[in-house]
Amino acid sequence: MLFIIGFDTSKSMSVEFDRSKKLTQTILSRYAAPGDSVYIFGFADKPSVLANTQTPQQLQVAEIDKQIASLNEGLLSLPRSSAKGTVFGRAKLFSLEKAQEVGTSQNTVVMLFSDNNSEIEMGTDERERLKNLEAQVASTAETIPLQSKG
Repeated sequence: MLFIIGFDTSKSMSVEFDRSKKLTQTILSRYAAPGDSVYIFGFADKPSVLANTQTPQQLQVAEIDKQIASLNEGLLSLPRSSAKGTVFGRAKLFSLEKAQEVGTSQNTVVMLFSDNNSEIEMGTDERERLKNLEAQVASTAETIPLQSKG
C-alpha cells in the first residue's frame, strides 16, 4: 500500500491543521504495515514535501515502530505556510503524479486535508493534466473512486 498524504498548511486551516495531523498519526499507527510506503507533503499555493519523505518511505518489519515514530515527529513539525490562499487542485495533481511516478502496481490511498477545494488558481495546462489523471484513475480504480471534499 502506498499512502500519499497532503496537508493544507495555509492560515485558514487553524484548528483543522492539528486535527488532520493527529488523525494521520492514528491512521498510520493502526493501519500501516511492513512493506507499505508513506509520502507526506504540505501545500498552500503549491506543494512542499516533508523532509523525511522526499521519496516514499517504505516501512520495514524490524524498524516499523521507529519509522512510524519518525513520521509522527515529522508531522508534528510540519510548518505552516505564510501563503494566504490554497490551490487544492495543485495538491490533487501533485498526488496523482506522485502515485503515477511510484507505479500503479500497488494499492494507493491519497488523503488530502484542506478546508478549500479550489482549482481556480490553476493554469489551463495544470487543469488539463489533472482532468486526464482523474479520468485515468477513475477508469482503473477497483474499489474507491477518486473524490474531492473540501
